[in-house]
Amino acid sequence: MDYLIANIKVFNPDIIGVTESWTDDKISDAEIQIDGFVLFRQDRVVSKGGGVLLYIRDSLVASATKLENDFPEQVWCKLRYNGRHELLVGVCYRTPTETVYGHIVHEQRRDLIQEVSNRDFILMGDFNYKGIDWTNNRCDTSSVESRLFLDRVNKCFVTQHVTDLTTDNSVLDLIFSRDPDMVQNVLVNGNFHTSDHKLLSYNLNIAREPEDRTEIRYDYRRMNVNGAREELRLIKWDEVMNGTVNYNWESLKEILFGIQRKYVPVDVRSRKSKKLWLTYKALKYVKCKHRVFRKYKDSHHSACVRASRLVSREVKKAKLNFEKKLAENIKKDSKSFFAYVRGRSQATRKLGPLCDSGGNLVESSDGMSELFNEAFGKVFTKENLSDIPEAKWVFPDKGGIGLCDISFDEASVLKSLEKLRDDKAVGADELVPRFLNLIKQELACPLTILFQSIMACESVPDDRKEANVVPVYKGGSRNVASNYRPISLTSQLCKVFETIVRDQVMEFLETNVLIRNSQHGFRKGSSCLTNLLLFLDKVLIVLMMGFQ
Repeated sequence: MDYLIANIKVFNPDIIGVTESWTDDKISDAEIQIDGFVLFRQDRVVSKGGGVLLYIRDSLVASATKLENDFPEQVWCKLRYNGRHELLVGVCYRTPTETVYGHIVHEQRRDLIQEVSNRDFILMGDFNYKGIDWTNNRCDTSSVESRLFLDRVNKCFVTQHVTDLTTDNSVLDLIFSRDPDMVQNVLVNGNFHTSDHKLLSYNLNIAREPEDRTEIRYDYRRMNVNGAREELRLIKWDEVMNGTVNYNWESLKEILFGIQRKYVPVDVRSRKSKKLWLTYKALKYVKCKHRVFRKYKDSHHSACVRASRLVSREVKKAKLNFEKKLAENIKKDSKSFFAYVRGRSQATRKLGPLCDSGGNLVESSDGMSELFNEAFGKVFTKENLSDIPEAKWVFPDKGGIGLCDISFDEASVLKSLEKLRDDKAVGADELVPRFLNLIKQELACPLTILFQSIMACESVPDDRKEANVVPVYKGGSRNVASNYRPISLTSQLCKVFETIVRDQVMEFLETNVLIRNSQHGFRKGSSCLTNLLLFLDKVLIVLMMGFQ
């Protein structure tokens, strides 16, 4: 995978096909996922080896699909381009070992070519048919299966685009399409790592909207923090925030966004970022290897062999050094370590397309949002506000003092602001936690005024009732909206308010012994783990007493 990722950075492809992946059900998607790509896979299930992988850049609209043909090692997706056109993209592998699937795979492979021949398609893979001269369109071998396969390709009027040797003495890796002009500039590059097969690259001639791979970000590392703080200190907040709750909140937001625009520089970055462990020296060796092969056209040439060894050594060294530094700095920077581990254990995939009630694929953002809204709306609970039970008086004497009010002061607000984590997601108000943390000392005063007005007016700002709802995949088909659960990303400053309220409520409950020890949720020092440990302890005691 490391060598593949290094080559991706060099060639910058949109579509990647891999044969003989050797993947099985013990290998998760996260282990073979590549950032910026959607993964489609088909493992070999009858024995070890084989398997195919297909990666499509996530900026393209691709969805998994299956053909009627039951050839065992194939994977397909549908690619939408230019609004309405559809292209089938597939990868397949035919093992030369007849005992794996039997002789029937030859007929299945021929039928596969025939099935896709009436549609726009690209099929790439290792076909393992030796002796076919694709330049002159003839078979130079006595193999019956090779002749039958070439005949079927000609009868279906599909084009095979690879003519140079893809191994030392054969053209085994092929690229087929219905349109002869769809595949252009096919290049046979150097061997792929330790494989005897060479890496193929080509251009796909289809019209599609150009992708903007740049994004504008605020670079908070270069923020003029002192200038921002000084300007915030000069503001007379009592005069600025002297209206309704909504007015106070909008005034504060306007000032904060102005500070952000003025003191935080904008950084325009390319979305084609490389892996953190991949050094520019390793990339340089990868590019050098391909240049050497294009010069000598012989993977056994001493210069090609030396270039391949240098690439393998440098890529491996780059990753080992990166992981070693992460491990050594785990006490100082545990966040980076666990972020890297999560990236290797959890696969992320692009949402959609989704199927509507009629079975039609919906690919537009608006259409998918409507389907998610409909699915999530069904699981919401509407409380019956007309029949709310009255809380009973829990104090032993009638003169007990209840919790009548929540107090807000700058000390408590600042304490809650200090708990904000920079890596938390932004809410609907678009205020970034990292920015808020940099000016938290100056934020304490206006937030205290805002929170006091919220409690006095018994209302919250309108946009505090909004959230960015993110669908999280649960299981089953990824094309069904009901197989996702909603996660609401709310305002970070709203969470500061909620933290103060929760702390004071919990302090009151704990002080007056109004909460039982059996309650573990939302209590400091307690969790599901402590609850389970106590339960396990009681179970073991009962079992031990029963054995006596």
